[in-house]
Amino acid sequence: MFLNIIFGYMLFSLMINVNGHYNKCFDCVVDIHNCRPPKDLFKFTVPQKDSTKAIPSVNASGSESELDKCIKPGVNLTGVLNGVLCSITKDKTCGVISNNYNDEGAVCWACAAACQCDPTKFSKAVREDLTSVIYLESLQIVLYISGLIIY
Repeated sequence: MFLNIIFGYMLFSLMINVNGHYNKCFDCVVDIHNCRPPKDLFKFTVPQKDSTKAIPSVNASGSESELDKCIKPGVNLTGVLNGVLCSITKDKTCGVISNNYNDEGAVCWACAAACQCDPTKFSKAVREDLTSVIYLESLQIVLYISGLIIY
């Protein structure tokens, strides 16, 4: 019975990234301030999973998507991101892109250092959200390892 619960949880955690996800441009003006992004900024927080999703742009039609205002000119994304992409924009500001299920405060915070923004003090609620995410990820890893050990 215990093994069924563990393996069921692991299967659910693997399936959670399948339906309804899309890349979203986050407006981080409220969360991060006075950013001075490097002129070549294009950084993934999960490069081993996301770096292959960035390809040179071949958009010759002149139409812009929502993501074009947050991504380095001349680059397109081919899939849904697992982590966060911090990028210089055509306006020389800090663009922040992630999947639509991620929390805006956490996503913006992930790019604050890469974009060389002024330090921001987070409210107690945001700090608790970030802490709970860390604990949930740790719990998932512990359950996976204990399932392997028991099996």
